[in-house]
Amino acid sequence: MKKISKVQIVGNGRDRRKSRIDIPLRSGDRSLQRLIKPKRGIWGGVSAVLVLLALCTPVVLEWWWTPRPPAGSRDRALRDLTPAENPDGLRRLNDCYAFRREQIQACWLRGQPEIRGVALARFLQPELEAVEIALEGMLRERIPNSALRWAFYRRLIFRQRHLGAALPEAIRREVAGMTGVRGAKFSACGSAYARGLQALSLYDRAQGLDARSRVSGLAWGVTAKRTRDGTPLLAHCLEFPGAEKIDQHKVVMVVQPLKGQKFLSVTWPGMWGVLAGLNESGLGVGCLPAQTQTRAAGGLPVSVLARKILTEAKTLQQAVAIVRAFPIGVSQSLLIGSGQEDRFVVVEKSPDRTVVRQMQNGLILASNHLIASPLREDPENQEVRSQGPSLARYRRLKELIMQNGRAMTPRSAVKIMRDRRGEFGVPLGLGHRAAINSLTAVQTVVFDLKNQVAWVSNPPHQLGKFVAFDLNNFAEPPDPANLPADPLLKSGKYNEYLVYEHGRGEAEGLLASGEYREALAWLQEVGHFNPLDYRAYFLAGQALQSLARRDEAKYNFRRARDLHPAWRGEKLEIERRLRELEPARGAR
Repeated sequence: MKKISKVQIVGNGRDRRKSRIDIPLRSGDRSLQRLIKPKRGIWGGVSAVLVLLALCTPVVLEWWWTPRPPAGSRDRALRDLTPAENPDGLRRLNDCYAFRREQIQACWLRGQPEIRGVALARFLQPELEAVEIALEGMLRERIPNSALRWAFYRRLIFRQRHLGAALPEAIRREVAGMTGVRGAKFSACGSAYARGLQALSLYDRAQGLDARSRVSGLAWGVTAKRTRDGTPLLAHCLEFPGAEKIDQHKVVMVVQPLKGQKFLSVTWPGMWGVLAGLNESGLGVGCLPAQTQTRAAGGLPVSVLARKILTEAKTLQQAVAIVRAFPIGVSQSLLIGSGQEDRFVVVEKSPDRTVVRQMQNGLILASNHLIASPLREDPENQEVRSQGPSLARYRRLKELIMQNGRAMTPRSAVKIMRDRRGEFGVPLGLGHRAAINSLTAVQTVVFDLKNQVAWVSNPPHQLGKFVAFDLNNFAEPPDPANLPADPLLKSGKYNEYLVYEHGRGEAEGLLASGEYREALAWLQEVGHFNPLDYRAYFLAGQALQSLARRDEAKYNFRRARDLHPAWRGEKLEIERRLRELEPARGAR
């Protein structure tokens, strides 16, 4: 008898472990085979199909949702284009060129959209990778779990599945050209083209972060009668806490599209939209995030809307009409000024409302709270106004501009944007979020709307030189050129601030993990580098309270309260802890 295999029959119930028989199985004994291994039946097949569908569906849906580059936008010949170093010091690729002025990369992009995209990728390859790595690192901090990050990206791909179709074709082709020559380093986050499109909505997505880490900013404009040289000025600051790489790898980009107007944008590598820019008609725009209850899944990214303004509008009326015509998914204030008309407006826009706010006495300001009715009454806007530093910064900004009277210059505008005091000149610690310069800015710019010149901040955080760029003579530095760096850099105080921030961050982490003595040691080590910062006293008070050192805790909480906390929630928390430390009535 030829032994084919062995079948193991195991007993049932209590005899399962005892009853064990090995039976040789003949190849022709079909009845025993059917007995031992019966047919699975129709339900077994259905289960297998369902499992297969469950495994394949996410992959198929992701493929279906992933945007595709426009046809012909990734010609193989484009990938072989490389820039050449010219004797004039410019790197050139076709009609595009790039150079570095101080610490800022500058790119002039002209020709077919795909050529512009390839040129930007070739000119800024290291910077593109550095910014993408930094942004991925920020996401890893917020979502440490790799599976949750994978799910986050899939959700993002789903939510933005219609983004490509909503964008102008020129932008889609620019993104396709740029991403077509890049590697697949972050392929787990989606295709390179999809990530290029997502960069356009990074600013919008960042508005959904918690209040203390989301983007913020300030903008203001003054007409010719308020300036010494009779030139209207527009200033804009965008802040993104934790995004130092965007500040370090700033780009000033001039785009000459095939259709539409030439424009200058202050941006970062990979961002084809506009958050602060100027066009050849002397029209300038600056975007500021706001918060309302209304949200929308669709709509144009804010940066794309601002770019449409600069490429298509020549007057304020045309600019406002564009803002009204296109929906957006988040709330926003857009400060728009015209050098030809010597006039400014702020368009306050939510996904369902658009309100235009006019200037008064040759001056207009905007912060992160909305001012015009009915958006002013929105509950979330009221919370931004009352709970955070937006209103205090707005008042301080107005105070400084009024002090300049009718003698505003680009230099005095820069001085205002660097101000680190509170209302009425109250001293604040470095990095205070209620200061105009809270040391979180990723880009700050002052535009001369009449002469079409931009002064752009060198890193770090508005403290470096403000470097001049002329839209109409981009390769040559204008005269007057750069504005000097902030004295804080030369004094060494900024380096001390960096040491302080590192130590404060360490103390905050130790406090959260219950290591109170170690947290106190850090605060004692670095606190003298930033003695007016309430945050160190607040942390020290919490550590001392946990260690039952009541009198010392009360001193630190009172000191923190007197140093003007930036957020109302912090003030209330300090007051609550002080009440806890007071002896109960009747206690001896």
